[in-house]
Amino acid sequence: MLKVINPTTGKMLHEYPTMDIDEVNNAIESSYKAFLDWRKESFEQRAKILKAVAKLLRDDIDALAL
Repeated sequence: MLKVINPTTGKMLHEYPTMDIDEVNNAIESSYKAFLDWRKESFEQRAKILKAVAKLLRDDIDALAL
């Protein structure tokens, strides 16, 4: 279990399960496949998607800051 701890308070914020080698390899393979699809998109389409993500993040900034 990977524990994320606030260094100021010492309070544990979250725990993440560790991954075995197959899970890591699957995550890498999935990421690579997603990259192959992403690079086929035009610059304009990628910009549109990233701007939409940025808007979502800005819209939820207070909750995300916590």
